[in-house]
Amino acid sequence: RQIYTCTGQIRIMHNGQSIDLNQLDQQGLVAYRKNLSAIIFQDPYASLIPNKRCGQQIKDILRLHQVDHPKAQALNMIRAVGFSTDTHKVYHSYPHQLSGGECQRIVIACVLSSRARLIIADEPTSSLDAYHENLVLEHLVRAQATLGAGLILIAHDVRLIKKMTSRYIRIASGKIIKIGWSKDLQVFDRPPRGIKGHHDHQAPLLQLKNICIQYKKVGQPFFIKKNYHTVVRHFNLTLRHKAILGLVGKSGSGKSSIARAIVRMIPVCAGTIEFKGHDITDKMIYGQHTIKKDIQLVLQDSYLSFNPAYRVSEIIDQIMKYAAYTTTAERKTHLMTKLGIVPRWLKLFAHQLSGGQRQRLNLLRSLLLEPTLLICDECVASLDDQTKFEILDLLKNLNLEEGLSILFISHDLQSVSYICDSIIHL
Repeated sequence: RQIYTCTGQIRIMHNGQSIDLNQLDQQGLVAYRKNLSAIIFQDPYASLIPNKRCGQQIKDILRLHQVDHPKAQALNMIRAVGFSTDTHKVYHSYPHQLSGGECQRIVIACVLSSRARLIIADEPTSSLDAYHENLVLEHLVRAQATLGAGLILIAHDVRLIKKMTSRYIRIASGKIIKIGWSKDLQVFDRPPRGIKGHHDHQAPLLQLKNICIQYKKVGQPFFIKKNYHTVVRHFNLTLRHKAILGLVGKSGSGKSSIARAIVRMIPVCAGTIEFKGHDITDKMIYGQHTIKKDIQLVLQDSYLSFNPAYRVSEIIDQIMKYAAYTTTAERKTHLMTKLGIVPRWLKLFAHQLSGGQRQRLNLLRSLLLEPTLLICDECVASLDDQTKFEILDLLKNLNLEEGLSILFISHDLQSVSYICDSIIHL
């Protein structure tokens, strides 16, 4: 019960009593949220306070529940979700200094610190690689057993539901269509089709030569000179025209940093970036150059990609005006149909859309500019299997029919093997 009103009953058991949440006043709801329930949202950045260090956010929750030695316990919680070697760095980091997968693990640490009796996990592992997904699920199960908590897992991944739950409810358009035992769920794998792009023998479209990317360390005393840590070291990449190249790596390995460096959102401390044979290493995103249109980036976090103050239609209209000399209303309609976008979505704000709906619109916005290179950073992580393969098929068709080159960044080996011509492991 957060924003919307509803009819009927929402009952929980507490201290042997059945409580209807619809009958609670504001004070009762605050107590329920503080002491009894916690939720893990799909979007980790929207769950964390952007101007507060991650360790402080965990420590505040522990203090709220009057836990002794909150800082030491916060560090233990950070270790518990997989940060065994860089615990203090993560403790002193702000959310924007961590990857999406790392932020999701911080959110889970916050939830585990709350000692809630009911944990609602809404797509908690969609932004994690297979290793950290298993790690997070292991800690969720451990928390459920230790605290005696109930777990409601919301997911589009049938494998995850079958592995983690005893019973399932399948819904469509807000209605229950099936209830059953999770062990009876059928998991269907869609094999790679082996469709490859038509490569030409021109010079490479994109080349990264020995690039290094560093970030300033946080929480470091001023007298220590080594105040930078390297996230990408001597990395090389070659992407041919009309090719689809996969970039695979664990959460926090520097995949998103490489994507941001290519579009010149962040600088590189060494190496060169060449696009269409031209050195663009010294260019930055605020400069006047054509790579703003030629290279488009579809980020993992679909919510942060939209201005929350504008309706989607206003944002799309701005793109149409910017690319008026190449983009037509017919192409917009064509792309909306291919992406499965319903026109009424354009009338909504970003927070009124699901993660999958926002990601489809994010793809629409990028494709309207008719880029030469599309960088997809976990662009299908928030989609169910059917929708995911529909989007992957669309990207393949754009590659084959329009010669669109794609750098596909993901931790999902199934998606990478399905769409990519070749793969680089980071």
